Amino acid sequence: MPLKEGNTPWFHFDPVLFLPLWIGIWRWGAYLILKGIPSLLYKPIPISEELEQGHLPVSTQMMTMIIPVYMPEPGFEECLQSWVDNRPKTIVIVVDTNSYQQVLNIVETVNPRATIIRVVEESKPGKRAAMYTGLAYVDTEITVFADDDALYGPAVLKSLIMPFKDPAMGGCGTRQIARPKADKFCFSDIMMDMRLYQRYLEYRATTFMGGGSTCLSGRTMAYRTQLFRFDGFKNYFLNEHFAGQLQLSGDDKCLTRLCIMSDYKMWHQICEVCTLSTQFEEGAKLRAQLLRWSRNSWRSDIKMLFLERSVWRKYPWLAVTSLDKMISPFTMVYGPMAVLFYAFWEQNMFILVAFACYILVTRVMKTVMYFTWSRPRPPCRWFWYIGPFIFVQYWGAVIKLYALCTLKDRRWGNREVKVNAQNEIVRTGEFEDAEEEEGDAAVKEAPPGMSPEGSEEWDEQEYEQEGKHEYAGDVGLEMVDVDLEHEREAARHAQHAHQYSGGGGEVY
Repeated sequence: MPLKEGNTPWFHFDPVLFLPLWIGIWRWGAYLILKGIPSLLYKPIPISEELEQGHLPVSTQMMTMIIPVYMPEPGFEECLQSWVDNRPKTIVIVVDTNSYQQVLNIVETVNPRATIIRVVEESKPGKRAAMYTGLAYVDTEITVFADDDALYGPAVLKSLIMPFKDPAMGGCGTRQIARPKADKFCFSDIMMDMRLYQRYLEYRATTFMGGGSTCLSGRTMAYRTQLFRFDGFKNYFLNEHFAGQLQLSGDDKCLTRLCIMSDYKMWHQICEVCTLSTQFEEGAKLRAQLLRWSRNSWRSDIKMLFLERSVWRKYPWLAVTSLDKMISPFTMVYGPMAVLFYAFWEQNMFILVAFACYILVTRVMKTVMYFTWSRPRPPCRWFWYIGPFIFVQYWGAVIKLYALCTLKDRRWGNREVKVNAQNEIVRTGEFEDAEEEEGDAAVKEAPPGMSPEGSEEWDEQEYEQEGKHEYAGDVGLEMVDVDLEHEREAARHAQHAHQYSGGGGEVY
């Protein structure tokens, strides 16, 4: 029966209004299929009793840790001790030239046990240069890169080594949580911890569905050292370009793509025993970090999916998930904008309220696993932060779209380093006018009793008188002049590299 003039039906189909609904159904289906269900089926590789008994072909003594350090935070000493307690064979600390003496003083207070600690000064700016320099001192099968604020649990490396019992395993990542600041409450720490958990749902899913990951995070990532032993590695890593521009950050994604293109497998150990904690910036520095990470993700995903393309053959599930992730910020921004426009244009506040309820319910459902499955379990009072976290997720989508529009911006954000107009990595800020060395590292004056020229003469009595002979194990303090154009083997056995023992003072 036709309606009388002036009457309107209680329901009519409007494509502008229903498009966000269909997008929501599509996004939910993609989430459940690509991430939600597979993440529930994921199982980490447990630490075997045979590892504890020494009956496996792997152990933490097969691992060398490389720690690039730039202006270390006050918690660096605690982090260093946690790495030592995990018993790697060697810890190579590659220090930016402006923090060298500070780090050297910290190392002298740490009990090294059976781990060799080497401190190397790096005069070239940038994290990649420090990582590459550290590789010159690796003589183990497994190389672990870690950030200087990564605080380990007692068995992180034991868990991290387990996937490498498979000779075909090339790379492995860890699980991370945000570490609250000791001296104050920080809202951003809670938001970033929730964000990390959402990220690891994706990693659990892609690991279960054949392996692979868009990023083995640089906070701690382990690789089979052989992955880096080819002639083109230096150019691939140190001279990575995107759209003709030299890249400053994104080192972890670069190595992840290298592993994807290789014949090696990948894995993520996402479990409580393989969990490390990390600290985040706040305020403007955190926004700069988020922008840098978003730009790195866009660049790396574009290269992985459309330029290098190995991922489509090796890890098709990862490829589809990554493509879906690239679409996500567009749909997240479009949905609310379309509903807001329609609600105010039609003066229909019911639509606006209904959409807000939809967002609240669906986002709470996605976050509830954070409070039920996450270990260690977050405090129950954090449940009230789900609302702000929903806002942060949509704000993050806007940041991702802004990052896509500003891919040429290569600023680090919280480091005084940049890529100049000549495509060179240079210092900025306080150390901008510091004299740069032509080589890759500078020779530094050795501690008392150690010869900076590399002789094996060491006056143990004089060193004890200085009150610095307090090591319980082997520790090496290396003042090295590294030329990365030389063979790594030559650099590894450089004559001016010193090691000494806290027990007997022997130099070898």
